[in-house]
Amino acid sequence: MTIKDILVHLDESPQSETRMGIALELAKTHDARLTANYTAVSQLADETEDAMTAPEEAFREKTADASVDADFCGYFGEPQTIMALHAQL
Repeated sequence: MTIKDILVHLDESPQSETRMGIALELAKTHDARLTANYTAVSQLADETEDAMTAPEEAFREKTADASVDADFCGYFGEPQTIMALHAQL
């Protein structure tokens, strides 16, 4: 089975690191593109581009170290809704 694209949900939860690690391993194994869909619940986060800077930099550093083709998308809102919409694209 060939996997070409992987979409991983990231957030500030402790489980996010685990999801990222698994997604990176899959992307390396299958030479796949990894897209991070980082969501921040609006009432808990400052809705500015600055709120996405640190998560994006950490993601880009990890994917560069692993030599994985990657993209980062940051959103404010409910994770379930945003992931469902992004997965349809």
